[in-house]
Amino acid sequence: MRAYIIGSIVIWCGVFLAWYCLTVFTRQDSPQDAASPAANVAILSASQCRFAVETLFSMTDKLLQAGGPEVPTELRRNIESCISSDSVTRDKITATQLIRLFP
Repeated sequence: MRAYIIGSIVIWCGVFLAWYCLTVFTRQDSPQDAASPAANVAILSASQCRFAVETLFSMTDKLLQAGGPEVPTELRRNIESCISSDSVTRDKITATQLIRLFP
């Protein structure tokens, strides 16, 4: 009876270990990449930041109205990248009411 229980435990541990190794090694992204979303953000040049800010300012009236559309995700990522890396862009957006759209 004891041999049956110990054998069963060993077999199930082996199955679990094989399943665990398969799931860990077949993942597409590494845990370090998933832990830092900032690593996936591209650094934009000053001209690209200027273009993104001009696009945002052209949408100002629509964005600030109650119930207006949300900032498109790609533009949001670009603006957040510009805010974090470019002080001129940060100052421009802070001077307007648009900064409340970027927490």
